[in-house]
Amino acid sequence: MPAAKTITQKDITSESTQLSASTAVDSGLLEAITDSDNGFMRGGAMPAVETISAAGSKALLDAMGKAVVKKKVPKPEEDEKSKKVEPQTIQEKLQEGSTEALKLAGQARTDSITLAGPDYADDLSGALLKHANATEEVYKNVQLALKKKSSDKDLKPFVAELESKVQVLKKMKAAAAAFLASKRGTKKAKSKKAAKDSGLQSSRPAWVAQKSNRRKRQRLETYNESQTVTKLVELIGTGKLSVIGAVDLANCMVTDGTDHEAVRAFSSLGTNGANPQNCERDLHRWLEGLGIRLQPYTVTMNLQVEGHEVKPHTVSVLLPHELIHCLSQDAFAFNSIFLGNISESGRVGFWRHAQNLAPRRNHPCFEQENVSLASLVPLTVHGDGAQFFRDDEHYVYSISSLFGCNGCIQTTLLSKFPIAIIPERWMRSSQAQKSVNQTVAQLVAWSLKCSISGVGPDVGMYGETLTGYRAEMRGVSLGPWK
Repeated sequence: MPAAKTITQKDITSESTQLSASTAVDSGLLEAITDSDNGFMRGGAMPAVETISAAGSKALLDAMGKAVVKKKVPKPEEDEKSKKVEPQTIQEKLQEGSTEALKLAGQARTDSITLAGPDYADDLSGALLKHANATEEVYKNVQLALKKKSSDKDLKPFVAELESKVQVLKKMKAAAAAFLASKRGTKKAKSKKAAKDSGLQSSRPAWVAQKSNRRKRQRLETYNESQTVTKLVELIGTGKLSVIGAVDLANCMVTDGTDHEAVRAFSSLGTNGANPQNCERDLHRWLEGLGIRLQPYTVTMNLQVEGHEVKPHTVSVLLPHELIHCLSQDAFAFNSIFLGNISESGRVGFWRHAQNLAPRRNHPCFEQENVSLASLVPLTVHGDGAQFFRDDEHYVYSISSLFGCNGCIQTTLLSKFPIAIIPERWMRSSQAQKSVNQTVAQLVAWSLKCSISGVGPDVGMYGETLTGYRAEMRGVSLGPWK
């Protein structure tokens, strides 16, 4: 934002009063009154004052001996300080806001280029460039609207949008500065390397420094099979062990002398546990290709990705029937998360009661021949806003099971499964919101019909040909759960 304009305000008030009077006075009378010897109004004449006590005389003398001093009335201090001029009209607000936003966008673009080199900064670099482009687009729209001399009603939405862009860019600028500051710690790493070369002992295991760059580019499946790693992954997947706990165990095994390369690689997650907040992120990267075949599905929605105009845009989502199929491969997790560890007779009793309720009486599941009530899962679809990275609101659509509240896994992150995450800034207009809700509803309806059928679909939601893993699942049983 440009420097505030300054105004020095100095108010001067001057008052003057002049009073004159004249009268015809008898000269003899005036002389008798003001006579220096006997005139009662002669100069220095004092009234006759009597006292009745010595204390009174003393007080009178003291009073007559003191000079009368007029109190100095303090002058009001003049305000010589600079006063910041606040924009009053919408046009002024847009001019200042757009100037600041453009400046921050330029800084974000510079930070994006700076962050293109360091490891793990790709996401932040891309986000900075994306926000810079979006902000510059808003700036162009604002200048065009001001040039057309649009009405205040048309200009008002731009004010809130600019404020939002400025706040996001400020936070991202702080994040970039923090990241770059952390990267300066490489000097410390170089000092450690120098100490090691000189023969000094290092607190890190010797194998950590060996071929670390090569191992970072590998996946766990590239190593020889390890029963320990397989068991740790299984414990994490079933909710019996946290990722951080598994990394700590792997580090203990390495310290005790375990020499298996896969265990060493697992223990290196989150910089050998030194950065626990990164352990889960690193685990997802290391597990790519280990038989986890769940893939995103692409749908088209009308969104406001750039500027105010609503345009078709592709969004990656997850399909509920594929989520259920993948989770059903592990009986322990599925029984807890989706069945709530409720007995078969208990689930059958629930559905028999539901069959008697008017809204559920004609449900397609109940119209199937020889349907097993014990294999039906009551799903809920939930949508709500959530904050990501402390600077952006997203709208999250998720599914969960009604039975799940009785399971041993009570963590929301392990019982509610997101199927679509849309940035709220992409759906500001009612048109975009309607498109998102309709698309998600169509997606869930089509996916649950696939689940009810019990086999993988032949084509996608739009009738397109399926490829990859989905092509392999065409006509294949999805298991008993519906």
